[in-house]
Amino acid sequence: MAAELVNGATSEKLAETDWTKNIEICELVAHDKRQARDAVKAIKKRLGSKHPNTQLFAVMVSII
Repeated sequence: MAAELVNGATSEKLAETDWTKNIEICELVAHDKRQARDAVKAIKKRLGSKHPNTQLFAVMVSII
C-alpha cells in the first residue's frame, strides 16, 4: 500500500506535488511501522529515477 502511494505521489506525469497523497503517506507511516519501512524503500527507489520530476516529488515526500 505504501509503495503504491509513493509511486502515485512521485509519478513523472504529475505537473505539481500531490499534497493529498503526501498526507496519506504521512498518516500511513505514522500508524504502521511496516508501512513506514515500505515507504522509505519506495522513496529511495524513486530517488534513483532518471526523471527529474520523480526525483523532486520523492524529495518532497521525504521531507514531509
